[in-house]
Amino acid sequence: MEVKEAVRAAKNYVMALFADENPVDVMLEEVSFQQETGQWLVTIGFSRLGTDEERMGPRLRFPAPRTMKVITIGDQDQRVVSVRNREWAE
Repeated sequence: MEVKEAVRAAKNYVMALFADENPVDVMLEEVSFQQETGQWLVTIGFSRLGTDEERMGPRLRFPAPRTMKVITIGDQDQRVVSVRNREWAE
């Protein structure tokens, strides 16, 4: 699997997994290959607009806060192994 394939797979997975929350501004933040495990770690950042009711309700916030997820993808089988929150470095 090439880098671009891993990134594309991670973005598509995020869009599908969080579809009910209307992810927008889906962007690559970082990517690395873990030689020892044979896995890609792809960090994808996005904002969640929520449902129509949430967007129109009292909790309307712009700009929407960013979420970062680390998508782990197996290099050989190209399957998503995990999705986890990215820890913010201070």
